[in-house]
Amino acid sequence: MKKITLTILTSLLFFNVYSQFMALPGIKAGGNYSNLMGDSRETGKFGFHVGAIAEIQITGNMFFQAEVLYSLQGAKYDIVEETLEYDRKVDLHYLNVPLMAKIYLNGYDDGWFFEVGPQVGFLVFAKETVDGTLNGEPIYEEAKVTDFYSATDLYGSFGVGYKPFDSDFFISARYNLGLTDVDEYEDVDVKARNTVVQLSFGFIFD
Repeated sequence: MKKITLTILTSLLFFNVYSQFMALPGIKAGGNYSNLMGDSRETGKFGFHVGAIAEIQITGNMFFQAEVLYSLQGAKYDIVEETLEYDRKVDLHYLNVPLMAKIYLNGYDDGWFFEVGPQVGFLVFAKETVDGTLNGEPIYEEAKVTDFYSATDLYGSFGVGYKPFDSDFFISARYNLGLTDVDEYEDVDVKARNTVVQLSFGFIFD
């Protein structure tokens, strides 16, 4: 219930910004390559993001862009021991709210842009999957682990993108560096920070 309420409040805030400041609305979607920094055994995993954006002109080539994105993140772990070999996958489902300063180098209607700003993440759901063998026998387990990860996360984000001449389409690449430890397992003394590389395609309703 709390997650649903949070989603509704975030959406209302987003659309209030749109109505108050004559923002240009848009949509974006793309792929993630995410990881949890802090444990040498983890490897990255692929996911996705999708959501709405609102772009507001501040002055000249400088804009403010607010976003509400659903994002699948997490990491993978490859564990090999004497009688045990398995892959452990962590799926972290977030509702992310990036607040980006955006600068177009050659004007709004043509060319490259850079963006930088904070992002707040709200954990919606977390799941861990174990798939492997124990003493030669197959094992497979799934578990909901939402309570073992922090409910919120804070990121520093920066990226680059390109908007073709006189077009409403754009492409962008962004790096999100988690600034807080999201691992709340009490019996494991390991810090874990989200890191996410994103490639996005979007459309602004100009």
